[in-house]
Amino acid sequence: TLFLPIGGTSSELWNEATKRCIDVKDARFYSLLRWAADCASFSSDDSKQVSRGIIEKLRRLKREMNSISYSSYFYGAEHFAKDQPQLWKRCLDVALSMNEDDGIFPDHVHGPKLSKSSIQHNAYATTPQTVLPLTNMIRIAQSKGNEKRSNELQLFLTAGCIAAVSDKLERLKRELEGAGSSGSSSDDDGTNTDSSSMEKRPLGQLIQQYFLHRSRSIAEMDQMTLTALLS
Repeated sequence: TLFLPIGGTSSELWNEATKRCIDVKDARFYSLLRWAADCASFSSDDSKQVSRGIIEKLRRLKREMNSISYSSYFYGAEHFAKDQPQLWKRCLDVALSMNEDDGIFPDHVHGPKLSKSSIQHNAYATTPQTVLPLTNMIRIAQSKGNEKRSNELQLFLTAGCIAAVSDKLERLKRELEGAGSSGSSSDDDGTNTDSSSMEKRPLGQLIQQYFLHRSRSIAEMDQMTLTALLS
């Protein structure tokens, strides 16, 4: 029902649902409703156009849904299947797919078995989200005495760490540029849980706080310093 076109009765139901989410402070379902509204905002004419703006919007919507999927697989693996590789592998697959439509690497480059012949190693070097699932897959392989598998995954982890460091440097650069241009920083650090603020915040920020950061490991990695990442 989330994907009904927004118009007439559907619009009224959507407004009622979002208002109820705000009243009970259900930020995750509110985020899903916002995402569904963005999807439904495409008209039939929009779907036939191939403008830069529409392509960028489609990419953003896919990245947001991939982030939600990544957080769900990660949360499930971390809390309910920590020593089973299946959910960690699915989490890794979603992480690798996050940049598919940005032209970084084609579909299915990593293959079902992460075999060396089917992997484009650059995919890992541009995707910092691979670090945490790979770390857990290495832990599981080592606990089973599978050194060959562990060594193979550590190669991919090295590339993922490079991506994490690059991502951190890029964020620091943006923060410095923003501070230099404005001379001040925003009072909203993304941790405000006031229900009235949900309507004012970007969807990406809501997804980061209420989906990704509900897993402590992801939140801690986002806050890691460059020194900690390099070590």
